[in-house]
Amino acid sequence: MAVILAKALFDFASGGQGELGFHENEVLTITRQDIGGGWWEAVNSFGEDGLVPESYLEVIQDAAPLSSVKPTPGLVPSQQQQATASELSICVPAFSGDDHKVSAVRDDACDECDGEWDDDDDNSWNVCNNDTSGPIPDTNGNPRNILRRRREKSHNQSSNVRITLNRFSQFHRTSVNCFLFEATEVHDSDKNAVIVHGNNGPAWKGIDCPFSCVITSPKKETKFRGMKSFIAYQLMPSFSNTAVSRRYKHFDWLQQRLSEKYSVLAVPPLPEKQIAGRFEDDFVSQRLQHLQRWVDRMCRHPVVAQSDVFHHFLTCADDKRWKVGKRDAEKDAYIGGKFFLTIQIPVQPLDEKESEAKIDNFGKLLRSMDDGVKSLIDVCESSTRKHEGPFKKEFQKLGNAFTTLGKSFLSDDRRDAEFLTRAVEQTGQAYDEIGNLFEKQPPNDIAFLLEGLYEYRGLLSTFPETLLLQKSALAKVQECANRLPESEQQQVLCRTEVITSTVLAEIDHFNQNRVTDFRDYMQKFIQGQISFYKQVTSVHLVFNTKLDAFNYYNQSINFYGATIIMPI
Repeated sequence: MAVILAKALFDFASGGQGELGFHENEVLTITRQDIGGGWWEAVNSFGEDGLVPESYLEVIQDAAPLSSVKPTPGLVPSQQQQATASELSICVPAFSGDDHKVSAVRDDACDECDGEWDDDDDNSWNVCNNDTSGPIPDTNGNPRNILRRRREKSHNQSSNVRITLNRFSQFHRTSVNCFLFEATEVHDSDKNAVIVHGNNGPAWKGIDCPFSCVITSPKKETKFRGMKSFIAYQLMPSFSNTAVSRRYKHFDWLQQRLSEKYSVLAVPPLPEKQIAGRFEDDFVSQRLQHLQRWVDRMCRHPVVAQSDVFHHFLTCADDKRWKVGKRDAEKDAYIGGKFFLTIQIPVQPLDEKESEAKIDNFGKLLRSMDDGVKSLIDVCESSTRKHEGPFKKEFQKLGNAFTTLGKSFLSDDRRDAEFLTRAVEQTGQAYDEIGNLFEKQPPNDIAFLLEGLYEYRGLLSTFPETLLLQKSALAKVQECANRLPESEQQQVLCRTEVITSTVLAEIDHFNQNRVTDFRDYMQKFIQGQISFYKQVTSVHLVFNTKLDAFNYYNQSINFYGATIIMPI
């Protein structure tokens, strides 16, 4: 088989085990194109291999295709790839409903499977699908899970798997191109995502009736007469007095639906599934906190919070209505690139140069913030380990040294020396107590900061593909502008403005939340530090008071010429 070489169009930082990072213009050797979910397998010049996002690469030396999927036109700059009229026509069937028909066929075949979702320890859903040609990534197209499945000795090729249309998916990129060149108008009632002029440019219109949702009462439940166990959480929206029960798989389903429908929005990933220890109290408590953070962020997003699928998730308590709403959400006509049809933008046009400058500056912010977040995570994790280990041990060593010194004074039986001996020994006990304070401190300050950093690490990972989508759309329009009739050029430019306005509105929403979130993170961290050092100081003050009493005791002896025993 001939060698396939690909050049990197952008930098890509490895986000986890199994991924291969690379820099712009780096040449990689593609070893597999049938991974699925928008991922390829590649090897760099150092012999390192891993999974890489297909949309970040341009094939420069092709060979017999390893996959039947044709690369999407328009993802590379115009000077690198020339589109033809026939390439444009490829998008037409996909946008005119074929993809919806495929989804409908798949979902109709799965109607009987709705009640047989996977448990928390499953890595694939029981969804009927005839396409089993190769490994397909699970919930978020996680390459770690792809490699794990590839390492397994055998695959059940007839098993049911769930197709993931993630941000690297061919589907989304094709549907965006179709929106640009073959879009049709929709009724105003369907344009429920509204962009307005904010203080810093395009911004999402605020939520009409803001609300929150509290997750409580995690409880272990069973089905099939105890053969399967899971944790159920109770969700209570602030606009409803009815609690609904949801499992992790329901959150997973919702995250998948939101990511597919709003591929241009920052829908953060959920915490990964876990098999071992998933019923332990500490894990359940931590999982509840993670899910609460995720739901809080979705409740604050002006588009997601008002979506039908989100309200169905929060309110539906009837099994039959749940299944109907689930199928309706999976057959949504406005997902991926079609979501842009439902967006209403201001009449006033954007300043093209100003918009590009804002997006470029945000790209720089993303890269620097990503480095900063990862660096702070490393430091906080290291500090946590030190608090629980070395710091505690060092103070205990110091305490033991004082205690040993105090015991060495026991041979002196004078009254004035007895007080000093006891004071030194108790100083040793004080440092033992301070060591315990260090061990118990991280949950009171660093833990909250770390949880926020983990959340933002996931959020930051959603933006590069969004920015790439906007850049690719502009490049595609510039590439094909001269081939379009003059009557259509203005329409295409207007649709391009919809994409740019959407990206700018999402950037504005991210920045607003970033300022508020990190202010809260830092404030709670500093308050925890203040409280901690007050406790340490109070321990020192107690024993300093005793030493002051010892000084007064000595002065009393010298002044009166008599022995006075002071209470300790």
